[in-house]
Amino acid sequence: MTNIFLAISNHADLLGGGEHSFIELLSHLPPPWKPLAVVPARGHVATRIEAEQIALSVICLPSLRPWNIFAIIKGVRSYAQLCKEKKPGSSTLMVRGPLFMEALLANDERARHMAL
Repeated sequence: MTNIFLAISNHADLLGGGEHSFIELLSHLPPPWKPLAVVPARGHVATRIEAEQIALSVICLPSLRPWNIFAIIKGVRSYAQLCKEKKPGSSTLMVRGPLFMEALLANDERARHMAL
């Protein structure tokens, strides 16, 4: 049985140590896990993920400041739809600060989160 490992990055272009570690983690998951990476926009991170032949989704991660409720709702709905379709067995968030999507994913009792 294959388990989906949902990995979310809030960076599209920054390629520092955290992003390299994020991509390395996804590249070396054990066989029962299939990674699905999510990035907020096409950029250097997406290019590297695709070069590693890792499944990729692009979903906007709107900022909480300045407040834009419509963008936030759209982002939450997109993540909810992705989770409904893919039914991830685990997830990780690559964040450098609070991220509202963590609250959405924390509602799934099967999900385990770690901040890199």
